[in-house]
Amino acid sequence: MLSGVMDTMEIGHLEEDFHNGCTYIVNDDGRFQISSGTIGQCVGEPDREGVWMFEGDIIEVTAPDTNEKKYRVIVFSKKFRGFYAAMEDWNKKFLIKIVPEFSKVLGNIHLHPHLLELCIRKVDK
Repeated sequence: MLSGVMDTMEIGHLEEDFHNGCTYIVNDDGRFQISSGTIGQCVGEPDREGVWMFEGDIIEVTAPDTNEKKYRVIVFSKKFRGFYAAMEDWNKKFLIKIVPEFSKVLGNIHLHPHLLELCIRKVDK
């Protein structure tokens, strides 16, 4: 069912690899391994406005010193064993710690895929 929702939203689809037991999100940008058990899990803390944050949420992060706004997607990292805010920057992926008092939930990747454009910066060719 989730796969169908993701296909409809044109952000990708879920793919199971039964040989290695891994789950992936596949879209036009590639194949990204995810932890299927964390899809939609709560981070355990609300944002600065009291809205609970979940994996797949798109958040606005405001720098406390400059008020500069950046946009991130909340992901679960098996390597670092926790939830982080991710961004693709010039085709490299970055993870940063989620700081709730500087974060605001804008939407999520399932219902608001157009917000992903804010989270991806690529070098012009």
